[in-house]
Amino acid sequence: MNPSLLSFVPQHVAADILAHPAENQVGREQRFRAIALFADISGFTAMSEALSKAGRAGAEELTGILNGYFAPMIELIESYGGIVGKFGGDALTALFPYTTQNRAAAARRAIQCALDMQARMPRYAAIPTSAGAFSLAMRAGLAIGSVYCASVGDPAIRLEYIIAGGLLDRCAEAEHVARTGEVVIHIDLLPFAGEAETVAAQPRFARVRRLDRRVPRSPLAAPSVPPPIDGIITAYLHPSIVQRLTAGQIGFVNEHRKVTIIFVQFSGFDYDDDPAVGARLQSYLAEVIRCVQRYDGHLLQADMDDKGSKYIVLFGAPVAHENDQERALRCVLDLRDAARAAGVATRAGVNSGYVYCGQIGGPMRQAYTAMGDAVNLAARLMQAARSEQILVSDFTRRAVAGRYAWERLAPIQVKGKGQDRADLALRASRHPAPLPGAAARAGLQPADGRTRGRSGACGRSASASARQSWADRWDHGRGWDGQIASGGRVDAAGSRSRADQLERRVRLLRQYDQLSRLA
Repeated sequence: MNPSLLSFVPQHVAADILAHPAENQVGREQRFRAIALFADISGFTAMSEALSKAGRAGAEELTGILNGYFAPMIELIESYGGIVGKFGGDALTALFPYTTQNRAAAARRAIQCALDMQARMPRYAAIPTSAGAFSLAMRAGLAIGSVYCASVGDPAIRLEYIIAGGLLDRCAEAEHVARTGEVVIHIDLLPFAGEAETVAAQPRFARVRRLDRRVPRSPLAAPSVPPPIDGIITAYLHPSIVQRLTAGQIGFVNEHRKVTIIFVQFSGFDYDDDPAVGARLQSYLAEVIRCVQRYDGHLLQADMDDKGSKYIVLFGAPVAHENDQERALRCVLDLRDAARAAGVATRAGVNSGYVYCGQIGGPMRQAYTAMGDAVNLAARLMQAARSEQILVSDFTRRAVAGRYAWERLAPIQVKGKGQDRADLALRASRHPAPLPGAAARAGLQPADGRTRGRSGACGRSASASARQSWADRWDHGRGWDGQIASGGRVDAAGSRSRADQLERRVRLLRQYDQLSRLA
């Protein structure tokens, strides 16, 4: 077992996998009571934008700073008995499980942890970088209640762990009430805080300045020595990330890349009181995963945080194509159709740009993430969209404008973006035929070569998978892992130009067709 792979899932998921290594993780649900802590860190986006101008050196520098911040914070959270559940770019959600007997102790540990995190923030008030000095700041919100957890998806394609429930909504609301440098708790948590110096924030929230006495730390027990479960864990990660991790090439995962980002918010799921929510969620998100896989995108994550229930899809990382913007728009239209078929209300935002894509965290808990101004704009477009509407930034639209039908809207002012706005909504593709360009002639198949054999609107044939797998193996043998740099840059995993890579890919697929006919 590669221990670094286990760190890509939260402790409660890892423990369940270790306890039931022979069982299918799909359909396994957990409900437990916990205090949730949502910490939002500001300052990394500006740092990422500045360091992106330095290319790979800038990405390496940013990775060091990110992990220099997150690794000790994760260690602090775990020392108080917390589980780092989800990363959201430069934010994180932690859970502190409790029972009726230790509820008050767990509540005080969670609050003390948040206070200690804030106490460390002055260390990051002036971080020197090659692009100048940057400061980080944090806001924290906490709440108490029940949480719903499950793994959804298709083990042959992609699994995603879900952490959801009204607890996270209340936790996110508390964080929104907090000002920079503050810890705010929901009023339901206050009776279990014990003696504490608090100030009323709003009718349902209180600011905590300090507890009357320090709380002793109480870390969770570490998982036992794991059996060989690499195959289960890898289903939660993109194959190219797994390949680099197992080869000890984690540095190649971290880079600034041009990507197209899709944010989709979905609603209609009662995580607290619906006993069938797991089956409904599995049915819907499994279809989402198949749609994303069809266009060779990457489901970055699905989570429930301050933006509601949502999922994020990347095109351009960790695997890139010359027509990622086109793939993304085709994909988001299919995703809307899949949601309609499932009776799920959605709204979406799409944007393109250069962002940091890479690993954040530490040895005990980490994730692959994307952060940058382009990511934030996609999220804000999603929030500005109406039900079933897909808002697309002008930057993305210009690359493929003539191939789609658009609805012109009144100017939409997007929060925090000044004069930037979205004024077009994507309606449909005018040309549902195969995508143009050499990458399309090579097929819209994933580069990992797995055989899916799925049917339906978002499935693909096993023969097409075999065709792609053959070409992938030959490309791997020549030192190219299927990654094509965008914008004329050359990916660090290979030295050939983008045109040469595409030409070779098409040639390999033609050779496969010729051999198949001879057979």
